[in-house]
Amino acid sequence: MAQTYLSIVNEVLQDTNEVPLTALTFDNARGFHIFVKNAVNRALMDIVNESEEWNWLANVPLDPNLSMHSNQINTVRRKAVYTFPEEYSAVDWDSFVIEDFTTKKSYPLVSIQLEVWKRYRASEAYLNRADKDLDMPQFIIRTPDQQGFQLSEVPDKHYRIRYNTWKAPSFLVNSTDTLPFPDRFYNVLILRATYYAWKFRENKDQAGMTRGDYIKEMAHMKRILIRPAFQRMRPV
Repeated sequence: MAQTYLSIVNEVLQDTNEVPLTALTFDNARGFHIFVKNAVNRALMDIVNESEEWNWLANVPLDPNLSMHSNQINTVRRKAVYTFPEEYSAVDWDSFVIEDFTTKKSYPLVSIQLEVWKRYRASEAYLNRADKDLDMPQFIIRTPDQQGFQLSEVPDKHYRIRYNTWKAPSFLVNSTDTLPFPDRFYNVLILRATYYAWKFRENKDQAGMTRGDYIKEMAHMKRILIRPAFQRMRPV
């Protein structure tokens, strides 16, 4: 049975010796019950912030029959910089692939830091390249504000860029909202929310023990769930 916002809140309430809520009283909760509802969402964001690459936040592939990538854009001739949509929470910089519409072949783009790219462009190795004027992008560089990317070289024609992303998390709102991650790890959320509840109650001993259990269970959750979220497409 899927764990819901209501069931999670009630487990925390029971662990702190409080009367549980019902579907009818959930929306109109008062006092400590409201605190626990907020603590569950606070705990959820703590879990989210433990890693940018939780597989349960990964955006699904656009078309698994075509590519395992979850996002794509078509480049514009002579345009080097592109901005990500706001709903992305993280980007897999090792997943970028460029497809040539003419040859139908795909190539990986190499992710490099802006300063490294600047040094490369000024290097003798680059200046002496016979093909340095070709405009087939080879590198992808994060923009300074982290909100997009720059291609190098500047595209000489239209290409398709594919890449993988993670979506931004959302709060639990309704009593029937379910966990965004597998139910088997629901105790991690309960432990973190219970920690905040005991801290609110100024019970340092219980808060300390609960925090220790959370750290242990979080490490286990990471070992099981943090895996490459996608099979990265590479040229054969």
